[in-house]
Amino acid sequence: MRDFSRVASILLPHRKLFHLSILIISLLMVPGMIYALTPIDMEAYNLDIMEDSSKLVLLNHEDGIPVPDGVSRLFDSQVDHDPSRLGDAMGLAADLTKIPVGLLYRNDDAICYDDLSAQGIGMGDDEKLAGINSALDAFAI
Repeated sequence: MRDFSRVASILLPHRKLFHLSILIISLLMVPGMIYALTPIDMEAYNLDIMEDSSKLVLLNHEDGIPVPDGVSRLFDSQVDHDPSRLGDAMGLAADLTKIPVGLLYRNDDAICYDDLSAQGIGMGDDEKLAGINSALDAFAI
C-alpha cells in the first residue's frame, strides 16, 4: 500500500511556501481578481475636464439639488431642467460634449429598491423556510 510519506517529507518543511502559493493561486482563480490587480492606463481616459470646466452644465430646478449661490457662480453653463421629464434627461445624458451636474432624473412613483429589500425583514427562520419551500414547490414535477 502506498502512503504519502515522500510527499509529506517535501511539503512539511516548506509548508509556509506551499500555503502562500495555494493562497495566490486561489486568489487568481477568483473572477475579476486579475483585472483588479492590473494597473490603470490613465492615458486612455479623457481628463480634459480637469482643465476645461466649461463642459460642465449645472442643472437647476426647484425640485432638483439645491446649490448655494457661491457654488453656482463657478459654472459657466447652467440649464433649467425639470428632473421629472425622462426625455429631457436622456437628451442631456446622450450629449457627449457636456457633462450634466445635478439631478438628472427622478420618478417618485417608481418602485424603490429599499422598499423591495425591506420585505420580510422581521420574519423568523421558520417563516423564511416556509416561504422558500413554497417557492420551490412551484417548480416541483
